[in-house]
Amino acid sequence: MGDTLWERFGGTAVRGFVVFFVAVFLVSTATELQQQGVTALPNAVIGLYVIGLIAWATFYNGFEDLRFRVLLAIGLVAWGGLDVVRSQISTTSLLYLSIGVGLLGLSAWERRRDGQPLYEQ
Repeated sequence: MGDTLWERFGGTAVRGFVVFFVAVFLVSTATELQQQGVTALPNAVIGLYVIGLIAWATFYNGFEDLRFRVLLAIGLVAWGGLDVVRSQISTTSLLYLSIGVGLLGLSAWERRRDGQPLYEQ
């Protein structure tokens, strides 16, 4: 028998949690759009982008993919940058911005270290 409980049901549990998280996010985003109107649209679009990216990585094992990390970093920079542009700077927005820029820098450094170009033509 040798299989652990996590090996048998862990992936399914994580996928179930992600589906639940996406559903809760969609409901809260719809509510926010109804209450705030068009002003909440940029935040909703960036949120849908990040949630969609995480759902893709969960179901297609994309967490180790360099493209996932770069796209997630771009989403974090956009999320934090949106608050900075709106002059609603908070600790969370600065954290998103800093983590996103850090992840982009780390990805670029890893590609240079491995002797690969920063982008492929």
